[in-house]
Amino acid sequence: MNPPPENAPLPFRPPRWAWALILGLGLIDPLSHVLIQVAPPAGTVPTQGHVVDTFNYLTAMEYAHPPWYSPYNLCDSPYAEGDPTLYAIPHHHLFGAIGTVGSWLHVPPFYMMSLANGLGLVFYLFAVYAFLVSAVPRLAHRAFVLFCLGGGLGGLLYVLTGPFGVHTHPQFGEYFLRYFLYELSEGPRFQPWLMTARLYYTLAFGFGFLALTALWHAMAKDKKGLLVLAAVLFACTTLANFRVGPMLWGAAALIIFCRAEWPWKRRIGWVAALLGGVTVGGAIAIAMVSRNPELLETVARSARLALWFSPFVSATFFYWILIPGTLLRAVNQAPQWLRYAGWSAVGYISAYAVLYGLYQAYYGNFLRTGEFQVAVTMTDYALLLGVPLGCSFAWWKGPAARWGHNGYHACAAPPAVGLITSEVAPTPAPPWAALWLLAFFALSFSAWGQGWFLKYTPDRFIIVIGVPLAILGAAAIQRGLGCCPPIFRGLQGCIIGCGVLSLLVTWLVSYGPLGYHSLQQHYSWTRNAFMNQADADTLAHLEDGVVLAPSLGAPLMGDLAVMQGNATVHGIGSVDYTRHIANDVRAQVADFYHPDTPNALREELVEKWCVRYVYCPDTDPVDPATVAQLRASEWLVEVAANGDAVLFAVGGED
Repeated sequence: MNPPPENAPLPFRPPRWAWALILGLGLIDPLSHVLIQVAPPAGTVPTQGHVVDTFNYLTAMEYAHPPWYSPYNLCDSPYAEGDPTLYAIPHHHLFGAIGTVGSWLHVPPFYMMSLANGLGLVFYLFAVYAFLVSAVPRLAHRAFVLFCLGGGLGGLLYVLTGPFGVHTHPQFGEYFLRYFLYELSEGPRFQPWLMTARLYYTLAFGFGFLALTALWHAMAKDKKGLLVLAAVLFACTTLANFRVGPMLWGAAALIIFCRAEWPWKRRIGWVAALLGGVTVGGAIAIAMVSRNPELLETVARSARLALWFSPFVSATFFYWILIPGTLLRAVNQAPQWLRYAGWSAVGYISAYAVLYGLYQAYYGNFLRTGEFQVAVTMTDYALLLGVPLGCSFAWWKGPAARWGHNGYHACAAPPAVGLITSEVAPTPAPPWAALWLLAFFALSFSAWGQGWFLKYTPDRFIIVIGVPLAILGAAAIQRGLGCCPPIFRGLQGCIIGCGVLSLLVTWLVSYGPLGYHSLQQHYSWTRNAFMNQADADTLAHLEDGVVLAPSLGAPLMGDLAVMQGNATVHGIGSVDYTRHIANDVRAQVADFYHPDTPNALREELVEKWCVRYVYCPDTDPVDPATVAQLRASEWLVEVAANGDAVLFAVGGED
């Protein structure tokens, strides 16, 4: 393999090894769904769910088309028979279309969704590859591998602690949470393999990185047609996921503003053109979601979190050994005002890290992950202390800080040419990559105004840092191979090896059959793929009618009733597919199952919600005192029981 000329894009078509990596990761969700169905743990039955939101997606696949019926909408709603506003979020219609295609092909919804998820991840990874080979061709291959497979300490520590029998210890979940949260738990994360079960994220990122690719070529070739294409793709990104579009637009703005040779008017015009695309996509999404104000109210009242600092450091542990020097050198190459902004972010992050350590030391939280109040307490002080220090340092050092020629010291000797283990002569990381990482990392753990900023759910900002982190890591490794090859090859191997371990632990243990009796018992939000056999046998006695089941625990039995064709008072889908405030309904259902609730109030609630069946599960049992009280109620008749599972009919069966 010959090194490409400086700044020359690599071929847009991925080589065979890249396709193997892309397609291999794309198989994660389909293979996980097959494994769930064919190899459930002993004594369990598959639920037709996988991750916590799978029931949401399956509901949209089944009902997001006329007559717009919702199995979660309560009988006292004027929309009880169905209405398009019950499916207000754009991705509801995406899943509805997937369900329609699945019915044409006679593919069961659970498998059809897994195929769509797999294709979504393939699209996302291909778009990232296209961006990397366009923007950072001499770092692209190594950065792409780090992006796809990079990991931290979570999977490694889980595997190492296994032989000691601590995984089932009652306190294991409390002490392991730091290593679990951002690396072994799927969801809006920066590692692509943790997003694979969320099609509306992977699809949005696919459009977004294709937009960045089009932007890069538009800047290189000065073609306004490609700029228009980038704006259109940003509109698609924002429509697919309202969070992702504005974030990637921010990254695009940093790329454009780092073009110091361009006049200000031109840079602002290009940024504004892309903002137009984001605005169009966002306006359509807002118009759709605004049709269901109860959904907006539910989301507004949901928990808002800042990034948990130590779990993030755990998930990116090896990068912080590699990238500090590369990061600072790249910041110092930025245009002057961006250089000041970058150093301000460095000062802010550094001040927060120190204050975070002092806070945790004071409260003794180093073993336990006590993170809830740190951001609220410390980010204002970190801002006041760190930004002035960062600006002062930028002014003192000046634009030509002493980082060596072109950002390198003695490690400038070019090593042998290769793909992963060795590379071409060291290539500096681009300033925009450093600013991209610093900006979104700094936002992610912030709770400015004593918690005011939490209303923007800042922890979600980490979803866009995977690519700049990989670029900076690739640049640092490439530089290090010129002077200390064994050390930097070892660090590269640690990042990739730990990532592979974390990937396997996530999809075999956290959300697969190997962890049902261990890890999933510690983190209940992961326990959605299986239910105890006793629940399956008892739920088989359900006939038509609304089912009331507990609103706490996992899996939520209301969702399992929906999978059997019943309506329910509360489940995961209650957030999206109802015209009630889901938080209020969840609280009322929790009150129903509380042992101190009067029998008369319970009877009033089941009448209000048109309930026919009341269910007490075995997988996540309710208080035995509550079960005894329900058995003693004259308005309930016991239909079936197995283990701790009990099914009651209201007023008896017809």
